[in-house]
Amino acid sequence: MKKYGQAEYAYGIMKQISEKLLANGTLTQQQFKQLDSKNKQECFDKFCTALSV
Repeated sequence: MKKYGQAEYAYGIMKQISEKLLANGTLTQQQFKQLDSKNKQECFDKFCTALSV
């Protein structure tokens, strides 16, 4: 059985973490954009989504 919503949830958590790293100066804006893009791609590739049906 495939569950939906996992990709969105995982991506949301990863984005929150990335935003906190950006806010405290650990990441630059460019690094944040790259990390966000990679996180999004990985989450949506790894978990089944309604878009893949």
